Amino acid sequence: MSMLVDPVALWTSTAFIDDVRTWVAAQLAPRGARLTGEWEQPHARAWSSAIRFETTSREGLGSGRVWFKVNGSGTAYEASLIAVLGELCPGLAPDVTAYDEVRPWSLTWDGGQVLRSKVAPEQLWSYWELLLPRYGQAQLDLAVHRKRLLITGVPDRSPVTTACTVPPAARRAVC
Repeated sequence: MSMLVDPVALWTSTAFIDDVRTWVAAQLAPRGARLTGEWEQPHARAWSSAIRFETTSREGLGSGRVWFKVNGSGTAYEASLIAVLGELCPGLAPDVTAYDEVRPWSLTWDGGQVLRSKVAPEQLWSYWELLLPRYGQAQLDLAVHRKRLLITGVPDRSPVTTACTVPPAARRAVC
Protein backbone atom coordinates (compact mmCIF):
# COMPACT_ATOMS: atom_id res chain seq x y z
CA MET A 1 0.00 0.00 0.00
CA SER A 2 1.45 3.39 -0.99
CA MET A 3 1.24 6.42 1.25
CA LEU A 4 -0.26 9.59 -0.14
CA VAL A 5 1.90 12.64 0.47
CA ASP A 6 0.16 15.85 1.49
CA PRO A 7 1.62 18.39 -0.97
CA VAL A 8 0.93 21.35 1.31
CA ALA A 9 2.79 19.71 4.20
CA LEU A 10 5.67 18.86 1.85
CA TRP A 11 5.82 22.29 0.19
CA THR A 12 5.84 24.14 3.51
CA SER A 13 8.45 21.90 5.16
CA THR A 14 11.86 23.24 6.11
CA ALA A 15 13.59 20.56 4.04
CA PHE A 16 11.62 21.51 0.91
CA ILE A 17 12.22 25.25 1.40
CA ASP A 18 15.95 24.59 1.87
CA ASP A 19 16.05 22.48 -1.31
CA VAL A 20 14.19 25.20 -3.23
CA ARG A 21 16.52 27.94 -1.94
CA THR A 22 19.53 25.93 -3.10
CA TRP A 23 17.98 25.38 -6.55
CA VAL A 24 16.91 29.02 -6.93
CA ALA A 25 20.37 30.26 -5.90
CA ALA A 26 21.96 27.95 -8.48
CA GLN A 27 19.65 29.31 -11.21
CA LEU A 28 20.35 32.93 -10.27
CA ALA A 29 24.15 32.74 -10.02
CA PRO A 30 24.85 32.54 -13.78
CA ARG A 31 22.44 35.44 -14.27
CA GLY A 32 24.39 37.71 -11.93
CA ALA A 33 21.95 37.74 -9.00
CA ARG A 34 22.01 36.32 -5.47
CA LEU A 35 19.33 35.67 -2.86
CA THR A 36 19.18 38.33 -0.16
CA GLY A 37 17.61 36.01 2.40
CA GLU A 38 14.15 37.56 2.33
CA TRP A 39 11.34 35.28 1.14
CA GLU A 40 7.63 34.69 1.56
CA GLN A 41 5.34 31.80 0.65
CA PRO A 42 2.02 33.59 -0.03
CA HIS A 43 0.19 30.41 -0.94
CA ALA A 44 0.52 26.67 -0.64
CA ARG A 45 -2.39 24.72 -2.03
CA ALA A 46 -2.81 21.08 -3.05
CA TRP A 47 -2.37 22.04 -6.73
CA SER A 48 0.61 24.43 -6.45
CA SER A 49 2.69 26.66 -4.26
CA ALA A 50 4.58 29.87 -4.93
CA ILE A 51 7.49 31.38 -3.04
CA ARG A 52 8.71 34.94 -3.57
CA PHE A 53 12.44 35.50 -3.13
CA GLU A 54 14.17 38.84 -2.98
CA THR A 55 17.47 38.99 -4.84
CA THR A 56 20.20 41.45 -5.52
CA SER A 57 19.23 43.80 -8.33
CA ARG A 58 20.16 43.00 -11.87
CA GLU A 59 21.19 46.02 -13.88
CA GLY A 60 18.22 47.36 -15.80
CA LEU A 61 15.84 44.69 -14.49
CA GLY A 62 14.23 46.27 -11.48
CA SER A 63 13.98 45.00 -7.96
CA GLY A 64 15.38 41.55 -8.51
CA ARG A 65 12.32 39.78 -7.09
CA VAL A 66 11.78 36.24 -8.40
CA TRP A 67 8.97 33.76 -8.03
CA PHE A 68 9.47 30.04 -7.58
CA LYS A 69 6.51 27.80 -8.35
CA VAL A 70 5.94 24.10 -7.78
CA ASN A 71 3.01 22.44 -9.52
CA GLY A 72 1.01 19.41 -8.44
CA SER A 73 0.68 16.35 -10.64
CA GLY A 74 -2.36 17.71 -12.51
CA THR A 75 -0.40 20.69 -13.88
CA ALA A 76 3.18 19.39 -13.79
CA TYR A 77 3.53 20.42 -17.46
CA GLU A 78 2.97 24.12 -16.71
CA ALA A 79 6.59 25.29 -16.53
CA SER A 80 7.60 23.80 -19.88
CA LEU A 81 4.35 24.98 -21.47
CA ILE A 82 4.86 28.56 -20.26
CA ALA A 83 8.46 28.49 -21.53
CA VAL A 84 7.27 27.42 -25.00
CA LEU A 85 4.48 30.02 -24.98
CA GLY A 86 6.98 32.71 -24.00
CA GLU A 87 9.17 31.74 -26.94
CA LEU A 88 6.32 31.59 -29.46
CA CYS A 89 4.33 34.59 -28.14
CA PRO A 90 6.76 36.96 -26.39
CA GLY A 91 5.14 39.26 -23.85
CA LEU A 92 1.99 37.18 -23.35
CA ALA A 93 3.34 34.73 -20.78
CA PRO A 94 5.63 35.09 -17.78
CA ASP A 95 9.33 35.07 -18.62
CA VAL A 96 10.48 31.65 -17.38
CA THR A 97 14.04 32.07 -16.18
CA ALA A 98 14.51 28.38 -15.38
CA TYR A 99 12.53 25.21 -14.95
CA ASP A 100 13.30 21.70 -13.86
CA GLU A 101 12.24 19.05 -16.36
CA VAL A 102 12.15 16.31 -13.70
CA ARG A 103 10.47 18.18 -10.89
CA PRO A 104 7.54 20.51 -11.72
CA TRP A 105 9.51 23.60 -10.62
CA SER A 106 9.87 26.96 -12.33
CA LEU A 107 11.45 30.33 -11.67
CA THR A 108 10.28 33.63 -13.15
CA TRP A 109 11.28 37.24 -12.62
CA ASP A 110 8.61 39.34 -10.96
CA GLY A 111 6.23 40.86 -13.52
CA GLY A 112 5.26 43.86 -11.41
CA GLN A 113 2.00 44.82 -9.82
CA VAL A 114 -1.14 42.85 -10.54
CA LEU A 115 -3.51 44.99 -12.61
CA ARG A 116 -6.38 44.62 -10.16
CA SER A 117 -4.20 46.26 -7.49
CA LYS A 118 -3.70 49.34 -9.67
CA VAL A 119 -7.21 50.19 -10.85
CA ALA A 120 -10.76 49.84 -9.63
CA PRO A 121 -12.75 46.85 -10.94
CA GLU A 122 -14.93 49.01 -13.18
CA GLN A 123 -11.79 50.42 -14.87
CA LEU A 124 -10.44 46.98 -15.81
CA TRP A 125 -12.58 46.63 -18.94
CA SER A 126 -10.51 49.04 -21.03
CA TYR A 127 -7.37 47.02 -20.24
CA TRP A 128 -9.11 43.76 -21.12
CA GLU A 129 -10.32 45.27 -24.40
CA LEU A 130 -6.69 45.87 -25.37
CA LEU A 131 -5.36 42.56 -24.11
CA LEU A 132 -7.95 39.98 -25.19
CA PRO A 133 -7.50 40.47 -28.95
CA ARG A 134 -3.76 39.76 -28.50
CA TYR A 135 -4.55 36.51 -26.68
CA GLY A 136 -7.16 35.58 -29.28
CA GLN A 137 -4.64 36.12 -32.07
CA ALA A 138 -2.07 34.10 -30.11
CA GLN A 139 -4.48 31.17 -29.93
CA LEU A 140 -4.94 31.28 -33.70
CA ASP A 141 -1.19 31.58 -34.29
CA LEU A 142 -0.41 28.72 -31.89
CA ALA A 143 -2.62 26.25 -33.75
CA VAL A 144 0.26 25.44 -36.11
CA HIS A 145 2.41 24.58 -33.05
CA ARG A 146 -0.06 22.05 -31.64
CA LYS A 147 2.38 19.13 -31.56
CA ARG A 148 5.07 21.20 -29.89
CA LEU A 149 2.61 22.33 -27.22
CA LEU A 150 1.36 18.79 -26.61
CA ILE A 151 4.95 17.58 -26.10
CA THR A 152 5.03 19.71 -22.93
CA GLY A 153 2.44 17.37 -21.43
CA VAL A 154 -0.52 19.73 -21.60
CA PRO A 155 -3.75 17.71 -21.99
CA ASP A 156 -5.14 17.53 -25.50
CA ARG A 157 -8.41 19.47 -25.40
CA SER A 158 -9.10 19.51 -29.12
CA PRO A 159 -12.77 19.19 -30.12
CA VAL A 160 -12.48 15.50 -30.99
CA THR A 161 -10.66 14.46 -27.82
CA THR A 162 -12.90 16.59 -25.63
CA ALA A 163 -16.02 15.14 -27.23
CA CYS A 164 -14.66 11.66 -26.49
CA THR A 165 -14.54 12.42 -22.76
CA VAL A 166 -18.19 13.41 -22.54
CA PRO A 167 -20.50 10.60 -21.38
CA PRO A 168 -22.09 8.78 -24.34
CA ALA A 169 -25.60 9.93 -23.46
CA ALA A 170 -24.53 13.57 -23.76
CA ARG A 171 -22.54 13.51 -27.00
CA ARG A 172 -23.01 12.95 -30.68
CA ALA A 173 -21.21 10.10 -32.41
CA VAL A 174 -17.88 11.85 -33.08
CA CYS A 175 -15.54 9.34 -31.50
